[in-house]
Amino acid sequence: QMNKSLEYVSSLYMQSIGRDYCVTNVSAKGAFHPKINFFVGDDAAMVLIGSGNLTVPGHGKNHEVFTGFMVDEENDMHLPLVVECWNYLKHLAEESGEFEKRRIVREIPENCTILKDIINDKHHQLWEISEDLDAALLYNEKGSSILQQITDIIPMDDVTKVTIACPFFDEDGETQVNVLIQESCTLPPNKIKTHPRIKFYDFDETKRGKTTIKNYNRLAHVKFFHFMADDTEYCIIGSANATKPGLGTLSHRGINEEFCVLYVSDQKDFLNVLVLFSRKT
Repeated sequence: QMNKSLEYVSSLYMQSIGRDYCVTNVSAKGAFHPKINFFVGDDAAMVLIGSGNLTVPGHGKNHEVFTGFMVDEENDMHLPLVVECWNYLKHLAEESGEFEKRRIVREIPENCTILKDIINDKHHQLWEISEDLDAALLYNEKGSSILQQITDIIPMDDVTKVTIACPFFDEDGETQVNVLIQESCTLPPNKIKTHPRIKFYDFDETKRGKTTIKNYNRLAHVKFFHFMADDTEYCIIGSANATKPGLGTLSHRGINEEFCVLYVSDQKDFLNVLVLFSRKT
């Protein structure tokens, strides 16, 4: 994928590689699919996590969802999540070349007080980030899949409704209840057996889906999972599609590299925040 991306870049811009920016490849058993933007300053750090690729459609034209955390000298409530994400990036960098490893693993912490000498070895733990909101990071790793991490936090026996907005599904998936999908979906869950609790909705009929850009058919590239359990809502935003390579199973990690955020609240209405209202197709 890196070579394919570089084919579209002018040789004029390629002259800056290694001076103004680094480009490095990462090995993955499946797709290397996380979408993480990590910004570092002298006394601050901010991370954006979502569904959009580093493309014009992904950062402006498509229907995408991003979320983020920030830490500075005045507020460190998001610090555990920022550091856990940073540790994930360092793990990827450790497998890269010596130049990238030095730039990322050594030089950034040396120049950012937020990341210097910070240790957080806890994975996928819920952290309070405001009075009415908790968050945890989800990513496939050895011995742990995103699906397993979800079930460790969400009480599945208490779930009454699931809403999923996603461009790709396993054809024989059976977990969806409310599915927001575009008519032109490339990989729809078309082999799901008819069930009264599984309903399909047209993403383009939601309030968000009706927002348009002149002369551009917006792709619903968002990856969004929503669970209702008693009086608590759970919302997952990130890179993983509703597939086994992305989410894994309860016993095996997904083969893709993915990165998501799970939010928990008994006061937030996540569907309202993201204006994902719909009518049955």
